[in-house]
Amino acid sequence: MPSFSKSILLLQRWNQLSIAECEEMARELERHLPERFRFHKVSPSMLGDQKHLVAFFEWDGPPEGYDHSFFALIPGGEAQLGYDREHPFEPDEQQRASWEQESLPMIHKTLDEYLDMVLTPLRQVFIEPFLLEVVAHPLAPAPVFNERLGPKRGWERSMVPISREAVAQRIARWDEFRFPTSDEWEYACAAGARTLFRWGNDIPALPIPRMGRPAGRLWNKHLQQNAFGLFIACNPYHWEFCQEPRIMRGGDGGTAEHAGAGTFAAWTTLASAFYQQFDGPVYGAYLRRAYGLAL
Repeated sequence: MPSFSKSILLLQRWNQLSIAECEEMARELERHLPERFRFHKVSPSMLGDQKHLVAFFEWDGPPEGYDHSFFALIPGGEAQLGYDREHPFEPDEQQRASWEQESLPMIHKTLDEYLDMVLTPLRQVFIEPFLLEVVAHPLAPAPVFNERLGPKRGWERSMVPISREAVAQRIARWDEFRFPTSDEWEYACAAGARTLFRWGNDIPALPIPRMGRPAGRLWNKHLQQNAFGLFIACNPYHWEFCQEPRIMRGGDGGTAEHAGAGTFAAWTTLASAFYQQFDGPVYGAYLRRAYGLAL
């Protein structure tokens, strides 16, 4: 068995281990984690052209409402992230038609111009290994009901924006959870893939909301765990906070879909490198906790 060290949690080295060796390393890592983390299992996870062995840890503790969750070990290392503008995306016939017929009249940008605007720049990064929550949880404060009837004879209500700072402080109180950085989020979402989406470059001809209907159930790549074992970027309405203020990942809050910007434009919000710089109040977002490994 290889001896445990931080270097063994780098992806290139981790991918050389057997399942038994990964399990041994994960059990050793458990000794360095807060006591509410428990090693769960190691299993292969595959999507698109990427496949990794993933160590999962179970969390059983506070804060209230997030007391039972699973985290995936995200091995670190050198990685290339972002959109390669020197080698632009080549849409297939369906994607090109969707853009020209549905999106161009509304967005008034070519596809190349749009991707240049909404995808992160090409860059080399070094990612430290960390734990990341497998499933993001909704952050939606309860609506406030006013003491008067609305036009439909129901109680009027007003929505309170979600405070990113308050959420960050709350999760930090429990064993130093934090938001993933924007680079960590993109690295974890792509899981090594250099295609537009973590599963490849293909999308169905159907808009995202129709994918749950019978005609769309044969295509569900966006709902599958990625090669790091994460359910991530599954719905453009379920965007997520990052460590950096005003950077949202995993969707656009549903803006493109709601505005009718086109099938391909809406699917693009699930691209690994897609990001939104958002300065306004956030009324609906999702929380995916990260835990840094100080080894």
